[in-house]
Amino acid sequence: MSVQVIIGFYAIICLMMIIFNLSYLQIESIRSWYLSRQTMYLSKELQEEIARNLDFPTDEHRAMLRKKLRRLPGMESFDYTMEQLYKDSPKASEHYLNGISTVFEDLVPYFSKGDQLRRAYYAAITKRWYRARPCNPKLIDAFTGFITSHALYTRQNALEAIVEIGSPRDISRAVHVLDSIESEHSSRLVSETLLMYPGDRDDLADALLSEFDSFSLQMRVCFINFLRLSDSGRIGQEGAPEDRYRFIKNIMDDEDEELDLRLACARYFMHNPWNPALATLLRFARSDSAALWEYAAVVALVLASYPCPKTIRALKNCLRSPVYHVRFNAAQSLYKLGLNLETDLADVLNGPDRYARDMLLYRWEMEKRRKEYNERRRSQQQAEAESSEPTASGDAVSIGGAA
Repeated sequence: MSVQVIIGFYAIICLMMIIFNLSYLQIESIRSWYLSRQTMYLSKELQEEIARNLDFPTDEHRAMLRKKLRRLPGMESFDYTMEQLYKDSPKASEHYLNGISTVFEDLVPYFSKGDQLRRAYYAAITKRWYRARPCNPKLIDAFTGFITSHALYTRQNALEAIVEIGSPRDISRAVHVLDSIESEHSSRLVSETLLMYPGDRDDLADALLSEFDSFSLQMRVCFINFLRLSDSGRIGQEGAPEDRYRFIKNIMDDEDEELDLRLACARYFMHNPWNPALATLLRFARSDSAALWEYAAVVALVLASYPCPKTIRALKNCLRSPVYHVRFNAAQSLYKLGLNLETDLADVLNGPDRYARDMLLYRWEMEKRRKEYNERRRSQQQAEAESSEPTASGDAVSIGGAA
């Protein structure tokens, strides 16, 4: 086969790919335009219909909504219309939404199977606009089923919907299902979603901790992070640990537990200082094992929440660690504790460990530059604010004079 034939064949393939890509972009553009136009048309129609049935949604109006919400343009138009109505009249929109709660429940059989995008959107609009409390159990069952989906956005929207409308027990069951599926789900997303719970976070914490041992390591770390960020109270009820501080400390003390879980417990005591936990934290800080340097690195940050001579001695010892991260975090905590470089830390500066001395000097220089930068930025913003005021008044005078 000659070279010309090969080049010609390759050129034809490239040309066909270009034609295909251009055609696909054109079709997608037309489809997007059609969907947008259909959404706006349905939104206008829906606004007029809602205005007629705002006070007392009739059975005919609910039937119309059920029909429209089965399609993606209908869901988009409903979402857009409710946003506008909520901005214009929150009280009227709440009254209307309470009247159409059964519509969301009646749509469960239709969305229990089918395309992932529509199921995800259905979960999203239910989370935003469903108002019946307590919610209908079949909604929770449907969204719990959605959590087994292979599509991340469907699983996440379903979990958010359950957290928004469900009870703590419903949420605990949903997380169990999420924990049992093969698809990987971000632990950070789980923690952030749990923090969206609109009810009493102590009740949710009790529901999760009452079955703590039945969850995987990843989920248990999520729960400790949730406790750390949610500012839940110290005392638990209804089968959960009575004293959450002691419960978390016991996990941190257990040498058979996994590294990630024990470190999550240590971070918990950074945001929730508790003196009985200090002994364990100091023991972590003194760890000289190269394999366990993560304990010392995390605890070097945590100890900034425990100002005392023991803490300062432990942090100074961390400055001598061969691991850079441990030294870096220890210097940061010493700075946060308000120690003076020339007096409180003179023994380190004048000591034989060059790495400890350099880390302290580096941290203090970095903090000095950060302060200078913040002050310079603040003064620039103030100067811009002051310069904009005369300009505005000058403009007003010139306009008035012209008038």
